[in-house]
Amino acid sequence: MTDGDVQARRRDLQAKLDQAQGVLSRIQAISDQHWSLISSSCQAMQAGAWFGPKARQFGAAVDSHQAELRSSLSEAVTSAQQKVADLRSELSGLR
Repeated sequence: MTDGDVQARRRDLQAKLDQAQGVLSRIQAISDQHWSLISSSCQAMQAGAWFGPKARQFGAAVDSHQAELRSSLSEAVTSAQQKVADLRSELSGLR
């Protein structure tokens, strides 16, 4: 690679890194906003807000949805963090 090619690649990677960091920030903000979205419903169900078999089914479903939501949010944050780390690593290899 010529110096010009390296410079161009460095600029391209820096632009991608800047974009990925912005995406990571937005994903983290969304995760923070929605992490506890249905926790009050879960707590209410665990505290006995409703009784009977349907209440237990609904409570189990709410707990399951909360776990799924948190798993998805965690996965999105981790994926974005990994992308940023990969781009940083690639960029530092050019320096």
